Amino acid sequence: MSSIPARAVARVYHAVAVTFALALAILTLSFSTPAATPPAPPLRVGMAAVTTAKTNVRSTPDGTLVGTQPRYAVGSITVGPTFSSADSAWWVKVTFNSGPSGWVGADMLINGIPTPKSVIAGNGQNQAMVLDEFGNIEIAFASSFDSSHNPIYSFTESTNQGLTFSTPTVLPIRATFQIPAPSGPQVAAERNGAIDIVYLCAPGSCPADPGNFSVAMIRSTDHGATWSAPIQISLPPLGSDSGASSPVIAACGGGVTIAWVDDGVGANMSSSLELDVFVTQVVNGVPGAPVNVTNTPGGEIAPQIAVNPQGTVYLSWVGDNGTSVNFASVPSCAAVQQ
Repeated sequence: MSSIPARAVARVYHAVAVTFALALAILTLSFSTPAATPPAPPLRVGMAAVTTAKTNVRSTPDGTLVGTQPRYAVGSITVGPTFSSADSAWWVKVTFNSGPSGWVGADMLINGIPTPKSVIAGNGQNQAMVLDEFGNIEIAFASSFDSSHNPIYSFTESTNQGLTFSTPTVLPIRATFQIPAPSGPQVAAERNGAIDIVYLCAPGSCPADPGNFSVAMIRSTDHGATWSAPIQISLPPLGSDSGASSPVIAACGGGVTIAWVDDGVGANMSSSLELDVFVTQVVNGVPGAPVNVTNTPGGEIAPQIAVNPQGTVYLSWVGDNGTSVNFASVPSCAAVQQ
């Protein structure tokens, strides 16, 4: 029997080796581990979420496009994260504050507070701001000056978390700058949505003011579209040296509570007519009787006000002619039985 040529044997061994290598490759692929799912993003139900750029909003994860959201759009996460194998991505369902809501790619969101973005609410200075019960942002500010160099104040509101503000409207008040702070009208939002602005009225400009400074308030029940006539808060100053100053305001109970300093009626009527701290509750635009919190020979200035959930009013001020910081609490929103 003739022997097989060496070259033929080499070809056979080569073919077997190639076949074995291919089989091994196929076997390896068939038993290989699937690609690992990327870790879920740190986004949870109830968190605030903010878009990092213009973002597609879909009806389901990687589903039909329903619209887009701009950069810095704010919303709340309602479902998620959910992994989509179709595009190997995590998706989160978001209810946005405005515009279309739905599923967005988790890589397009950050949780928490968005990168600060400033907008111009109005042209002016000496602003006061408050957030009302419905999440609207209310700002009052000095927008210009009258012929007597008293500031003219305007009002603007944002109903979309500060993305845009309404066209400022001039307030029906004649206020004056004051020292010490606060230097302009102060704003509070009642629980029913009414907006109250308290301010230091320019001499001779308030209904019961014979020529000294006094505290007045205006009130709007339609988000600043219309305002009440000025409401006198401080009593007409009798035997007063300079009248009232430095009003501050906070929502309390069914209305607001206002504090200020005054050397007029009810104050310590010494020869120096030093300033005392007064406080009163205003409900539905009707002020109650003022309470003299201090009634001391030393002068008080710069009151501050805060209210706890139980309706206790906290007051602080600088007393003893500028040498001490003082505190007092007044129950029941400073309401006084008539």
